[in-house]
Amino acid sequence: MQRLCKKYLKAPLIRSLRQSLVENSLPTYGLDNREGFTLTSGVRIVISFGFGVVFLIAIIAIAIFLPNPTDFQYIIFRLVASLSAAGVVAVMSGFIEIKFGGWLRAGGALAVFAAVFWTNPAEKIMGEKPSESVPQQHVPAPPSVPSQPKLEYRKVSKHIKDYRPDTNVDVATIELEYVEVSGLGDAYLEKKINSQIQHRIGVNESFDGTEDRIMHIKSARIDGGVLSVVAEGYFYGHNAAGAHNEVISLNINVRNGEPVEFKDLFRSGYVEKINTMASTELTKTIPGNWFQTVSDNQCYYFDNSYLYLCFSEYEAAAGANGIVTVRLSLDDLRGLVSLNGPLAYIL
Repeated sequence: MQRLCKKYLKAPLIRSLRQSLVENSLPTYGLDNREGFTLTSGVRIVISFGFGVVFLIAIIAIAIFLPNPTDFQYIIFRLVASLSAAGVVAVMSGFIEIKFGGWLRAGGALAVFAAVFWTNPAEKIMGEKPSESVPQQHVPAPPSVPSQPKLEYRKVSKHIKDYRPDTNVDVATIELEYVEVSGLGDAYLEKKINSQIQHRIGVNESFDGTEDRIMHIKSARIDGGVLSVVAEGYFYGHNAAGAHNEVISLNINVRNGEPVEFKDLFRSGYVEKINTMASTELTKTIPGNWFQTVSDNQCYYFDNSYLYLCFSEYEAAAGANGIVTVRLSLDDLRGLVSLNGPLAYIL
């Protein structure tokens, strides 16, 4: 009331009023102090709108760029979302009260924070987050391939003369084995997949006769909508000290012809755990290995029980060990597997 008088009455009258209050030992706080900052309805709307926009942008960005967060990141995102929602309510008029059983009772912005954080809608949509302690993962069956695909083995054999006067081998031997997929019901898709296979094996390379190259298919299968091809062989540059053993893998989605890289198998944050498991398994057979880490495009293949990591000669161990394969049990990978990847359909 004193601030209203101070705002609308003339100065002489304000002085007289204050003197009367002082003489009667009444407080004059409203006349002596300025009014504190208060939010107008317009400012409240602007702040609330700003919180809402930032919150929505953050949610969309997380969904696009980090669809499979680690457990720690998951908690942080829930905390930030709860604080954002509470910030919106904090500048809005009205009151809300929420009770969680008999142990939590909250009102206003705190009530909204508690509701968003503890309700956890992501779990209600996706089910319980997978972890290493979860015995089973329930995922929908993979979409069936429109037609029944077939794999046919092909082979390219060449003998090319090495015309160099100092060569230790007169004729280079080229033997490249590969597979072709058919029966997909889409000629363009079949061509797209077969072109990738031929390119990876080296079928269309130009050889000048200065090296031998041998590559044979170790395994080729279609499982869970993924064509997996593994080839092993060697190349020997004429006059070199020795041949180099090599292993390559191709994993291609037969529904769209896109490659399925190693990183596509797992949730984010998988590298450290895979490295630990791979190092432990490899040390059992090759104690003096020099394995350091897997890569996003790591050579790999899998069956119904195991994931196999493959390394060419010298990649993970000394040359005497040749091609190195590390076998990891799929049961041990449950907490790392992406629900959108091919391993989820096997588990």
